[in-house]
Amino acid sequence: MGFGGSVTASMFFYSNIFFWFSSGYFQPTNDLLPLVHTWSLSVEEQFYVLFPLLLWLWKFKLKAPLYILFLAVGSFSLGLAGIGANYFPTANFFFIGTRAWELVFGACVVLVEGNKKVFNGIYGQMIPLIGLGLIVISFLVFDKNTPHPGLYTLVPVIGATLIILFGGNGDVASKILSQKIIVGVGVISYSLYLWHQPVLAFSRLGNLGTLPSYAGKYYFPFCLGLGVLSWKFLESPFRDSKLIPVRRFSMLMVVSVSSLAFAGYWVKHEKGFPERFNIPQSVSATIKIYRTSAPCLDVPRSHEKPENWYCFVGEPSDEPPDFAIIGDSHALAITPSFLSVLKETKGFGVLASHSGCPPLLGVESIRKDQKIADCRLLFQRMFQKIKDEKIKRVFLISRWTYYTHDDQYIKKWGETSYPKDTENRLKLFEDVFWKTIENFKSIGVEVVVVSQVPKQKYYPGEIYKAAYRLAPLNREQYLSSKSISLEDHKDFQSAVNRIFGLAEAKGVVVLSFENELCPGGTCLIGSVNESYYFDDDHISITANKFLTPKLSAFFKK
Repeated sequence: MGFGGSVTASMFFYSNIFFWFSSGYFQPTNDLLPLVHTWSLSVEEQFYVLFPLLLWLWKFKLKAPLYILFLAVGSFSLGLAGIGANYFPTANFFFIGTRAWELVFGACVVLVEGNKKVFNGIYGQMIPLIGLGLIVISFLVFDKNTPHPGLYTLVPVIGATLIILFGGNGDVASKILSQKIIVGVGVISYSLYLWHQPVLAFSRLGNLGTLPSYAGKYYFPFCLGLGVLSWKFLESPFRDSKLIPVRRFSMLMVVSVSSLAFAGYWVKHEKGFPERFNIPQSVSATIKIYRTSAPCLDVPRSHEKPENWYCFVGEPSDEPPDFAIIGDSHALAITPSFLSVLKETKGFGVLASHSGCPPLLGVESIRKDQKIADCRLLFQRMFQKIKDEKIKRVFLISRWTYYTHDDQYIKKWGETSYPKDTENRLKLFEDVFWKTIENFKSIGVEVVVVSQVPKQKYYPGEIYKAAYRLAPLNREQYLSSKSISLEDHKDFQSAVNRIFGLAEAKGVVVLSFENELCPGGTCLIGSVNESYYFDDDHISITANKFLTPKLSAFFKK
């Protein structure tokens, strides 16, 4: 269904808008989206629709107003991108309004190309070399946490501009970039760009959501070969109007675009033809994470909202809450087990959570949307609420290894750098963990640390597709074979669990659901009839039934 929609969106050049509105924390990772890379082509095409209108000023020899207009549009777009990088990063990435300034830079280069000043001597050597240096610095220093597009993006853009405007006069930078292998890659880069994402995405989709082990060795040469063939037999001929007359080309484009757009719409309308996998609807319905109608997870600026910045778990009363829950998306994922217990106890609790935020005090996640998702202030605010309302118990629930071994980095509040290696990430984690425990104990609160649920190796949707397609007679065994073992789970969690073991020895309550989720030494991703996971690390609503008995017994102590 999503793929069909993206086909239609890419044909009519609005895929940037399509992926903008279909993005989200619980949406499929971009690695599994074959056409996600077409967002950039849509931005370009949208610009090319508007840009010719501006060139009328050039036609009527109104060059000065054109330059002023370009300066105004570029400045406004860059300013908007600078703000958007902090306050609306997803929209900022896909929106043409925050990307236009990059294209305006290119347009200005074209306009001044004929009037540029040619520098000789040391300046002729240094200016293009500085441009190349800016690009190299961007490659080495910038990472996924760098706000982009934004002011930082000026570095590679200015670098490319300096090379284009002032290079090509025998300077060192131009000689480096004129090497045959670099020029060759540049020539086929457009075709290579078009091919790489579909090849990698479909490979992952055909291998349970992960790349095959041989991908690193063979996929780059394969994509490179496709790029060369596509450039030679598709891109180059289409650029030659003598080989393909304009009328024939136009007719071919109309037929091709219409056919592909209709095919995409049909796939979307039929919801991806789910019957091709033979997965019963009863199974698909269990690949579902808990959602609540109350504002709970990823509430923008929840750290400073006057109200509705937290959720009630259970039915609130005039009495103080029995407990509080602080955590990331894993806290929300196991909320159904708390709700089941509260039906018996008739109590209630409060929950504050944000994806990618560890429930630790005095620490912040390194994230692009820090201005609208301040984890430190949100959890500090919940700490104050617990203190003011004399709540006696707090549950800390998280995907703990996300902050020590996986993709999310953290740092102490007030520090400018953060550790990237596992050893120092663990030291930081342990330090802020103990300080969090001490803070809660100082106000008389019992701390309950909930161990991380097992992280699977594959996505359940892909597992069930394969189970019903490839193993119709032995689905139960297939599901078990693709589930993570208890031994592997313990090995992956060992560093964090060592810290939790020390905490338990000092009187901190640690709740682990390993025995409930990993019977017989296998942490099952699901049964033939129901999935126990929503994705590779969040348990589904269904799996909460395994947690309820132990949680109920704990509340009755």
